[in-house]
Amino acid sequence: GFVKSELNDFGYILTKEFTTPAQFVKNHPIGRFVCQINRHVFAVIDGKIHDKAIIQAKKRINYFVEIFV
Repeated sequence: GFVKSELNDFGYILTKEFTTPAQFVKNHPIGRFVCQINRHVFAVIDGKIHDKAIIQAKKRINYFVEIFV
C-alpha cells in the first residue's frame, strides 16, 4: 500500500498507509501500533489485532502510529 509519514503537533510520526487490517498485520508482525479506520481506532500488538469491535476485512487503514515502550 501507499505509505506517507508526517510529524504531527505532538511530535509523533503519523503514517498514512492505505492497506487492509489483515495486510497491515502481515507487514508489521512485531511492534505496537494504534491504527485508525473510519471513525474508529484499534491496537495491533506483535501481529495481533486488539479490539472489542469486529474489524471488517475490507476496511482500509487511514493512519497508524507506532508506540515505542
